[in-house]
Amino acid sequence: MSNSDYQGGLGAGFARARSIQNEYESKIAEWRAHSNKLKTQVSALNERVVIMQADFDANNHLLRLLMDELRAVKPNSHLLIKQNRDAI
Repeated sequence: MSNSDYQGGLGAGFARARSIQNEYESKIAEWRAHSNKLKTQVSALNERVVIMQADFDANNHLLRLLMDELRAVKPNSHLLIKQNRDAI
């Protein structure tokens, strides 16, 4: 094996290593972008969950206020029974 053959093989090996490294870096960049997209989606979904929970809590509070008022005005109302309200 001559020195030029050795140098050629070494150069080819380095070129192959750089090519593989570039492929890895490209895949890492793709996965990083995908991960960032998923983080953004999760953040948006968490915000929606917070809003939905606040809406649910507000509705429950309003229902309790209405039930207290109904209980004070008409203590025998059929709406004071949960099953009757659920049926409606």
